Amino acid sequence: RYGEFDVSRFTELEMRMYVLIKERMASMWELKEVYTLDEALKLYALYRADTDIANAKTEEAKREAERGR
Repeated sequence: RYGEFDVSRFTELEMRMYVLIKERMASMWELKEVYTLDEALKLYALYRADTDIANAKTEEAKREAERGR
C-alpha cells in the first residue's frame, strides 16, 4: 500500500508547476529554460479555467438530466 501524498512539504508555486508537468502542458526543462515565471503562471491559470469550465458543464448536464426524470 502506498502512503499519503503530503502536499504540506511543497509551496503553492511548486504544486502549480507540478500540475503543469503532470498534465503534460510543460516539461521541467521548459519551465526552467523556456517559460518565464509569469508565463508559467498564466499557463496554469488557463489550465484551471479550462478545468473549471468543464466541471461546470458536467454539473449543469447532471442537473438537466435530473430535471428530465
